[in-house]
Amino acid sequence: MNACVVTRFAVAALGGFVAGGILSVSPAEAASLKKFDFSRKVITFETAPSFDFTVDDVTLNVTADAEDGTGQVRTTVEGLGVFDGKGWRREIDAAGGLETLFLNFGQKVSLVSATFGYVDGNDAFNLFVGENSLVNGEDIPDNNMFDFTGFDLLQTTAKTFSFTANLGSDYSLKSITVATVPEPTTVLGLMAISALGSVALKRKS
Repeated sequence: MNACVVTRFAVAALGGFVAGGILSVSPAEAASLKKFDFSRKVITFETAPSFDFTVDDVTLNVTADAEDGTGQVRTTVEGLGVFDGKGWRREIDAAGGLETLFLNFGQKVSLVSATFGYVDGNDAFNLFVGENSLVNGEDIPDNNMFDFTGFDLLQTTAKTFSFTANLGSDYSLKSITVATVPEPTTVLGLMAISALGSVALKRKS
């Protein structure tokens, strides 16, 4: 786990609630990284309306859509793509109409990075965070990994994310890394416990 990245998300998670004083919560307790690896370990594919994934206590449901309404999720050795019923297509593309891959998490998370498969030449991707466009026609880097930590946390935090491609681009989603962020009630509860502990120590002294 990258301590610098975790600390960044932990500070952001706690910063909105801490206005002075000391909160005894480690960065790892406040936020942690979860990597979802979508690549199959065998050279076969599987197609279904949806797939479910779980990493530790974080759940993810993946669905797909195609412009003609026939889209299904297809898993391969290079990750997740969209199958629209027209042949053996395995990527997210727009060749036969817009295709969308939806990631639906069980809780709010912040995007940290994504890796892509079946990348050729100048393949680019589009990404919506919730209903807001974050990336439009962004070239996939040569190492096939895109780092989202340069964006503001509010821009990359949601429960749903959707990937599409413009005409001429096609790719698969091989993995995604997210950071969990505690709910406000959880943070406030930790602050209350910390405050009670501080009062008790002062009384003893």
